Amino acid sequence: MKRRVSALALGLYLASCGGAPESAAKTTILCVWDSVEIEGLQVYGSEIDSTPVLTQLASSGEVMEGFFPQSGSATSAMACLLTGVGPEKHGLRSIHELGANMLWDEARTIAEDLNAQGWRTLAAVSQAHFGWGGMQRGFDVWQGPELREPRRTHMAQQVFEGLRPELEAALASTDNVFVVLQFSDLRGRSWESREPSEELLQAYLKEWRGQGGVIDAEFAATDEELSLARRLASALLRRTDDPRKTAMLSALHASGLGELDGQLGELRSCLEASGRLAKAAILVVGGPAEDVTGNVALERPALPFIRIGSSELLDDLYQVGEGESEQRSRTRQITVRVGLAAYDGLQVTGSAPGGTLELIGEGAGDTAAPRDRLAAVVLEEQALCVQLNGSRGEFILRLQHPKLFGLGDEDLTIGGLSLEESDLPVLLASRSPEWPENAIVGPLLDLQSAGGRRLKGTLNSKPLDRVEILVESFPPDYSLPEKVKVEGGEVARHELRPGAVWLRGTGAMTFELPPRSPKERLGLVMRLNGKRIHGSRIRYLARTFSDPGQLELGGAPGVWLEKNLVGKQEPPVESAISIELVDEYPGSTSISVPSPAQLEYMWRLGENE
Repeated sequence: MKRRVSALALGLYLASCGGAPESAAKTTILCVWDSVEIEGLQVYGSEIDSTPVLTQLASSGEVMEGFFPQSGSATSAMACLLTGVGPEKHGLRSIHELGANMLWDEARTIAEDLNAQGWRTLAAVSQAHFGWGGMQRGFDVWQGPELREPRRTHMAQQVFEGLRPELEAALASTDNVFVVLQFSDLRGRSWESREPSEELLQAYLKEWRGQGGVIDAEFAATDEELSLARRLASALLRRTDDPRKTAMLSALHASGLGELDGQLGELRSCLEASGRLAKAAILVVGGPAEDVTGNVALERPALPFIRIGSSELLDDLYQVGEGESEQRSRTRQITVRVGLAAYDGLQVTGSAPGGTLELIGEGAGDTAAPRDRLAAVVLEEQALCVQLNGSRGEFILRLQHPKLFGLGDEDLTIGGLSLEESDLPVLLASRSPEWPENAIVGPLLDLQSAGGRRLKGTLNSKPLDRVEILVESFPPDYSLPEKVKVEGGEVARHELRPGAVWLRGTGAMTFELPPRSPKERLGLVMRLNGKRIHGSRIRYLARTFSDPGQLELGGAPGVWLEKNLVGKQEPPVESAISIELVDEYPGSTSISVPSPAQLEYMWRLGENE
């Protein structure tokens, strides 16, 4: 039976704190170490002790096992620790999903409640995005990188030293003090810059010493320009399936743990100097772990969870529960209503990140059996419905019928807009017909290969024609606005969809799109003098961009914030085919759209932050 860190029992905790006399000042400290491999800590059985301060402190506390994060996203997991509730209640699931990248107004942080009772609340974090998801609410002091800084991740020493003056002043007072320290030194590829000591390298590589191999050669070599750690990393890290590489990575990880432990030692010194160490309650907990390539593990590994100090206090703060975390997924519903009998044979399928959703049957007939748990299928009167369960909200909806060729963009509506009026992109067809050799009318947009999976687009428009082209990838490419090259026009980022970009110009315009991976789908919207152009007028590598009998629409997470597209319209819009997008759990009534600087930062982060 797995155990988990459940919701913070704020009521019990605050009740226990409310009656404390001011002379008995309390100190509670939460240290979050992201991406700590539990096997690297001696308190969990490692033969090598790279964290002596943590080991010494843990000897007077408790080392817990079998705890798991409530979210695979570092941002969401941090929000769980600071609010006491899971993602289904605090609303912050991923900074990549607009509308789910901020704490809901209804979610209160621990700091807000403690601050209201007179506590001094301090926090220092290592990454910029923690400061604009709402987690800073209630803190007297919140420190972290600025979005405009060249390096948006601060290392542990910089994080702690920045907070030290405020921390020492708070500890010298008679106030109850709550401190949060969050370190991300071990996330991403920061391990590459580690410099393990020779003693640490000896300990991790001792199994291969004395065998006359590359490890012995590097230990014996002398190089004034490269350190022993750099030489060994160069020799071992490019290998595959080599246990020596695994040992070297463990040494690099242990070196990073040593730096975190050093700041824990500085914290201990501050507590000792203020006379608060004996009564301080300290919790050291890990964040979602990832491997050295920056990928969060699919199966969430166990977290380090070490409690030092008053166990009664920390038991109230972090309850221990049995069983899996019961999280309710946000449900998005896509309903396709067929208004004309001529479309009774319409076939509808949907897909989303993680796999294909259920195939919906033909017309108003039977639905196919579910193939996975990603969605539910509901058959309504003259309507076919797919429900997407998940946090990201990205979808691809495919409509297939021979008569779609004669269907105008004004005959298909999404929410309160026709396809003509919306900017929902049409996706490149996987099997579209070849472009006619003797076509009377040429393409308005010609997409040709520029080599290396790049595309070059050329507009065949008149000198005074106003042209708008929206380019979007599925799954989203958040760096797309920085990669597109345009001549004769300008690039503008989409207001709500970080992976989409508008190309605007008058008359002749050419552009180049960056290389796409084989799994990426290209979506386009083209408008000429304000009128949306059908995919049959776009040529893609000697084929038409879209299949005349098939229409694929792509929806990025930001689509769910567009009021004209989402929700039932009153009065309902009547058309040949109407699509309804319904979000059953919209969460907070006040949704904040990130600033351009925040969006720029968001694009540069990995999917799991």
